[in-house]
Amino acid sequence: MEQTKELLKKTELKTYEIANRAGYANSQYFSILFKKYAGVTPSGYREGEKSL
Repeated sequence: MEQTKELLKKTELKTYEIANRAGYANSQYFSILFKKYAGVTPSGYREGEKSL
């Protein structure tokens, strides 16, 4: 997940592209797991929302 956080901040890759690079075939599942891990959605993290 740390690697996906870096990709969200430093690239313009779409969330589904980052999910695929991390080994998740289902981007919705990746988004759910990311929110549990980081406290915000992938797009929210990219936009700089604060985690819970």
